[in-house]
Parts: sequence; C-alpha cells; structure tokens
Amino acid sequence: MLGKFHDRLREQATGFAKRNDQKPEDAKTRIQKRIFIRTKDKNVVNLKFNPIQSIYWEERTNRDIILKPRQLGFSTLILSEFFDDTINNPNTTTVIIAHDSESTKKLFNAVQFMYNNLPEAKKMQLNNGKTKPKYGNRKEFYFEALNSRITVGTAGSTDFGRGDTIHNLHCSEVAFWPDPETLMTGLLQAVPRDGRIVLETTANGVGNYFYRTYQEAKQGVVDWKPKFYRWFDHPDYQLPLEGKEFSPTKAEQRVMELYGLTLEQVKWRRWKISEMPEKDGMSKEEHFLQEYPEDDQSCFLSSGRPVFNLKDLKQMIEVAKQKPYTTHYIDYVDNMNHSIVEQDEGELWIWKEPDPNERYLIACDVSEGKSNGDFSAAHVFEWSSGEQVAELHGHWDPDIFGKKLAVLGWHYNTAMIGPERNNHGHSVLNTLINQVAYDNLYYHVDYDSKTGEEKKEPGWPTTPKTRPIMMSELRTIMREGLMTLNSTRLLGECFTFIVNDKGKEEAQGGCHDDLVMAFAIGIQLRKYMPAPKYVLNSFITGFSMNGGEN
Repeated sequence: MLGKFHDRLREQATGFAKRNDQKPEDAKTRIQKRIFIRTKDKNVVNLKFNPIQSIYWEERTNRDIILKPRQLGFSTLILSEFFDDTINNPNTTTVIIAHDSESTKKLFNAVQFMYNNLPEAKKMQLNNGKTKPKYGNRKEFYFEALNSRITVGTAGSTDFGRGDTIHNLHCSEVAFWPDPETLMTGLLQAVPRDGRIVLETTANGVGNYFYRTYQEAKQGVVDWKPKFYRWFDHPDYQLPLEGKEFSPTKAEQRVMELYGLTLEQVKWRRWKISEMPEKDGMSKEEHFLQEYPEDDQSCFLSSGRPVFNLKDLKQMIEVAKQKPYTTHYIDYVDNMNHSIVEQDEGELWIWKEPDPNERYLIACDVSEGKSNGDFSAAHVFEWSSGEQVAELHGHWDPDIFGKKLAVLGWHYNTAMIGPERNNHGHSVLNTLINQVAYDNLYYHVDYDSKTGEEKKEPGWPTTPKTRPIMMSELRTIMREGLMTLNSTRLLGECFTFIVNDKGKEEAQGGCHDDLVMAFAIGIQLRKYMPAPKYVLNSFITGFSMNGGEN
C-alpha cells in the first residue's frame, strides 16, 4: 500500500512537470507566477517586477556588478531568478553570500518562504515524492530528485569555492564584506564561464574591492558589466504635495535641473535626508547620497579631505556625460606606417578631431606599464581654448606609450608633447627623441640663480619646487572653470583626489590619479607653450591678425 501511495505521488509530480512542458514559460513569466514574497505591509503576493527590476532583467549578463540605492528589490529579484533556476534544472549549485549574519538569515528566510509557497506537486517533484527537502545545514536546501542545491552563507565565515562548482553566485552588499579579495579569489575560480555571477551593493567609501572593481569595469579593463541605478528611477520614491505649497531651495533646484526631478521627488528627497544620521564626519546629505545615489561618483565618499568641490564635480560629470565621443586604437609600426583606428572600448577617446588652424598640446603622466599598477595617461588640449579634445589611457611599456604619443601628436597637427620626465618618463622621452624623432617636444627651462645659466631639458619635471605651483593652479582652474574637461574618467578621479594627513594632494588609497596629474601637467604646458608667430607679431606691432590697427 505504501509503495502504491508513493507511486501516486510520483505520478502527480510527473504530471505537474508534463503540464509545464506542454506550456513552456520563460523564466520571467514563471517567476512572477510561482514565486511569492512578503511585502513591507506583511501581505503575501506574487513577485511582480518593478520598473528597475524589469530594466535590469533585460540587460543582465553573466558577470554583473551593480551599484544601487537601498530597497530597490535587487536582492529579491536575484534570489528569485537563482531559486527558479535551481528548482528547474538538474545538477545546479547556487550560492548566496551576505555581508553579515543578520542579512544571511534574512536572505535564507526569503529562500525558505519561496520554497514553502511552491505548489505541493512541485515540492514532491523536487524531493522524490516528499514535500520537505534534505538540508545539509540550516542554510541550505538540497533537492534530491534534481541533485541541485541552494546555499546561503556569510562573508568572512565561509569557505565557498574551494573544490566546488558554482553555477549561480549572488554576492550581496560586497562593499561591506570584511575581506572580499580573499573570498572572491576562490569564488571566481569556482564559477564556470557560462555561470552567472552578480555582485550588488550600495556604496561604502573608496579604495575597497568593490570600488576598484566597479571603476575597472567602467573602464573596460575587467570582465564585468557595470550597472548603476538611481533612487529617482523608482516610482515609489516621491511624496504627494497634498495641496500645500512646496518651494525647493536653490540647491534642490540645481538637482532638479540636473536630473529632471519633479517636486514630488524633491519632497521625498528632502524628507529622506532629514532622516539620515550625522556621524563619522558625514553630513545628512552625504549619508543620503551614499545610500541613495544620484550618480555613480559622488556616492563613493572619500575618507580624506577632497581637493575639489564635490558638488561642482557632480555637475561637471553630468555635463560631460552628454558629450559624444568615439573610441579608437593607436597602431604604430614605424614612422611611415601608423594609424588611429576606430574600435569599441578603445584606449583613445576623441571628442573633437583636429582643426587644421588650431594648435594642440599633449600632457602625459607615465607609469611603468604593469597591468595591475598605475596607468599611463595623456590628454590632448586645444591651445587657444584649453578644451580637452582627446584622452589616451591604458597600460603599456614606456617605449610603446611613447610611440602611441607620437602617432597622436602627428594626428593633432604635430602637437607639442610634454611627458612628465620623472622615472619612466625618461624612457618615453628617449623613444620620442631617438627612435621616433618627434620634433615638437616641450622643453623645460631651469635657471641657476648662482651662475645665471639657463638649462633646457625635454619633458615636464614634477619636483618639490614645481609641484606646489601645479597643485595651486590646478585648484584655480577647476574652481573657476577655466578649461573645459570632457572626460568622465578624469572627473571621476577628481572625486578621489584628496589632501592626505601629511597635507599632500594625491589619490585616495586604492584609487588612481594618473589622469589628474596629466591634467595638472597640461595646465603648465599650456602656460609655457610659445605663442604662434602671428600672435607675437601682432602684439609687438600693435596690429591685429587681419592687418587692421588695434
């Protein structure tokens, strides 16, 4: 009798599976139909995708790194997707990792709730006719019929990835993990190329594993797809005006103009800021921008004193985002065979092609070329306007960087090139002078106050004598907006360019300042770049360029 009873259970489970096979459903439809969640007001409902969840669903990849505001439902969505995959495909291993024990408990409870609300026939299908799965421990579901499992653990107290194969990996609030580098090393080795990995978190300062990985993903140097979502993309984040007059402040009007916000959204923003704590040297608004980001730079609050005004930078980035550019690769064979080829995610960004009547300068910060170290960086500026028209950024040996600079210089009307001559800059200069014979280099003039002799050397020297001048004029140019910067990469580095405890301006720990330093050099080159002859002549003779009297 007992055997017949189990046979009937298996038949019911098989019939459930066959009915599903007759009407194949895509994962999104299946999730919204069969996954139940508990809402904030304690109701049990089917999971229905909100607008941001729907957007992410359509653009998700196998390697996603997500920067997000709080409470947009990303953890729930990813849990649901991975849970659905685990219960519908054999031999599937899913791992969920939270940043602390309390969050681990909440995520596991969510998985348990999803399982408990499955149809009874589906439960029996998963567990060989039983309604309860086997537990490896209290943080794991093992579905015997499929040989599939889903495990939830805490970062710092688990050793996932050692010898395992993981098909779905969800890393929650990665920016708050105690030692992400160590744990991620094992985890990433455990996930096959066709497996899914999602790293999602709110921001938690700069220089940590998540910050570095997210920035590298934006630059295209690591195999992650960066995703960023803003608080005002969620329709719930607004408050009704209720017939009362609501007047935004000047600062709020600026935010409205930047992002096209409504009064209802600004009212919610003001209310939410008022709820934020003032602690750890952060204002209420800074806490808000970290928890509910409006852009993917200012939410990464540095631990030092910023060199530049962050609100001004934020506005500059929003303007720069609207500037179209093309990306290219620079190929050098010899002086007669070289080219600049358009290429997706290329090393060279170009906003404006050269004007035959314009003069250009190229300012460079040189690194040693290691792929895991600092970058080599160069900016192309118009001499007359000071506008940034191109940017070269990447890891190359100094001699290769020198050849790429020569090609870039020839492209921009044989621009004046001024590499920083410290350390590896000497190798770049050697390439430009002795291998390429580039004939328009910046020469720095030093005067010996004792002998009165003038010493002229190629390249820009960043020394204890020149650096304070560079930093002072860099601050002035940024504060007064005297040069047009088009690069979001450069402006992003400006966010983490700080005054350290010793009073030196440099990148926050774990960040880069190659683009900032190249910009600071560019300011100096433009200042010392000789004026064209017709400008000098008109100044001396008192006549304008067209021959008319001034």
